[in-house]
Amino acid sequence: MVSIQHIASQIRENCDISDAKYSGMYSICGLALRLRDLYKWEKGIEPWGMIPSANILEWIDKKEQRWREIEDREFQKLKIDGEEYDPFDTQAVNRILKPQGFLYGAGYAHAMKPSFFLAKVEHSFEISACNVYILGEEVARDLFTAPTLLQGNDIFARRESMRYFLWDKIQEVTQSGKKALNCALESYGVNEKEIRTDPENIKDKLCQLVDVELETYIHHEIGEAHDDVFERDEWREIVSSFPHSSVEVFARG
Repeated sequence: MVSIQHIASQIRENCDISDAKYSGMYSICGLALRLRDLYKWEKGIEPWGMIPSANILEWIDKKEQRWREIEDREFQKLKIDGEEYDPFDTQAVNRILKPQGFLYGAGYAHAMKPSFFLAKVEHSFEISACNVYILGEEVARDLFTAPTLLQGNDIFARRESMRYFLWDKIQEVTQSGKKALNCALESYGVNEKEIRTDPENIKDKLCQLVDVELETYIHHEIGEAHDDVFERDEWREIVSSFPHSSVEVFARG
């Protein structure tokens, strides 16, 4: 049996290299928010958990020092049971990991940033000719996270990432949007005030919110999988030719 911990450490190394090379594509505020979530994930802190400023500032300083040391490195091959695998060869790696209940993801995200993750598979199913994997605890990830990802006909639904994503979206709602937010939250038996003052007490309801909204995102990916506006190869060429542009945003939908 392969060591998941050993594989995860190699994937985290590639995550760090990607972050080192591409952190500059984010705005200062955008990078700060992503670093905050990455810190919480690394430390096992809930999305709504409070962080002492001194702790995270020290962590960011060390992270940026690390980035300067590795930003010129190439992504390393994954060494598993004496064999080496290209870090983007997810099919080969997952043939080894799936029997152990884990799934590896690798690809090019917004602005063609290489993104990697390793997560436990909670369950999987097939719908509309797509294979859907519901993922739980993540043991490797980088700055970029999305609730769902589509590769071929495989949809990766990341529950842990969805928790951070939804929490951030709730916190970003302005005063003018609070009425609409409360209307949505009330369908789950909570309100915006409870979420801001005592989120730990309504954790179960927040988890329910995550599961329901994750299903919505899964159906979005199903729609994308069956979209015939662009041929798949043509779409990839458009996205890769115009990274970090309005063309890429339009093509990604």
